Amino acid sequence: MPMFVHDDFRGPPPLARLLIGKVPVEVGPHIKYLGLTLDGQWGFRRHFDLLAPRVKAVANRLNRLLPNLGGPSAKVRRLYANTVHSVALYGSPIWVQHLAEDDKSLRQMRQAQRRIALRLAQAYRTVSHAAVAAGTPPIDLLAFGHAEVYRRVRQLRSQGAPLTNRAVERVRQEVRRRIVER
Repeated sequence: MPMFVHDDFRGPPPLARLLIGKVPVEVGPHIKYLGLTLDGQWGFRRHFDLLAPRVKAVANRLNRLLPNLGGPSAKVRRLYANTVHSVALYGSPIWVQHLAEDDKSLRQMRQAQRRIALRLAQAYRTVSHAAVAAGTPPIDLLAFGHAEVYRRVRQLRSQGAPLTNRAVERVRQEVRRRIVER
């Protein structure tokens, strides 16, 4: 679907259709490409508006498997949390800067992350956000970590360095260590 690029001053684009061959194609205010939604201002707000409910839904489905008391071990809970994080962090090297600059998007993603963090910590929803998040880095730091790993691996490739699994894992460990230090 084609997309109108516009600024905030003129408002959203008018409804329009293009005729490609004999097929009418609707022009919209956003475009979805490879799972990322880009709006008409080259931003990702619409992406987070769609992503946060999806992450919450995945977390809710996994929460049915994780009772607050008893249930699976900490390793299994960590596995489920990583599943939710993988859904949330898809494409993060591309949109991480927008997340840092947009409070609404950051708030949406932190709320979504809180759902799985409650089960990870075996806590009830009345527990404070800070206490729940104590065992999990905030989603924005995880996104910055993914972006940093991507950037450094790309840099190593461009330098022609031999890129083994061991080298990539060392980069990941160093970035994880730096995230924990923050």
